[in-house]
Amino acid sequence: MARVGICVPILLSLLADNRWVALGWMLLAGLTDALDGFLARALNQVSDWGKIVDPTADKLGIAAVCIGLIYLGELPLWFVGLVILRDVYLFVGGVIMRRGRGLVLASIWPGKIAVMLLSLLILAVTLPASAYPEWAPKATVRLVLIVASLAVMAYSLIPYTRRWFTLWRQTPPLVG
Repeated sequence: MARVGICVPILLSLLADNRWVALGWMLLAGLTDALDGFLARALNQVSDWGKIVDPTADKLGIAAVCIGLIYLGELPLWFVGLVILRDVYLFVGGVIMRRGRGLVLASIWPGKIAVMLLSLLILAVTLPASAYPEWAPKATVRLVLIVASLAVMAYSLIPYTRRWFTLWRQTPPLVG
């Protein structure tokens, strides 16, 4: 839940074009995410609640940051629209599985890799251009990460959708 709250200062920092402060908040969000996941597994506290809240917090955080980066001209609107559309698809699929079959499914590796690439893109475009060496201009890094993110996000929809349909057929519906 802390990561949801951290979305506000990240967005405000980006809207003020204070990139280093925004990066600090992003780092804090990433550390709380890693700590939460580590503790949940180490203490055997993985729960349905966590399976819902953790990816939802990721999606809200990414959406908030992307809105700020659109404002700064660092990400194109069409790209952010595709990211949000994919997230809505995953959210709705999860809600349908929960309500129809009582299943709360954890994220799968292609989805985690897509979020990791998207996070790298966000970090790369949040950095000021002056942080880039001559051999790796910001526009090139941005383009490579946008293409890689789109490819993995599109690919990740296949195993998610396949898993939903397989489990839908194998699991009896909820009664009542």
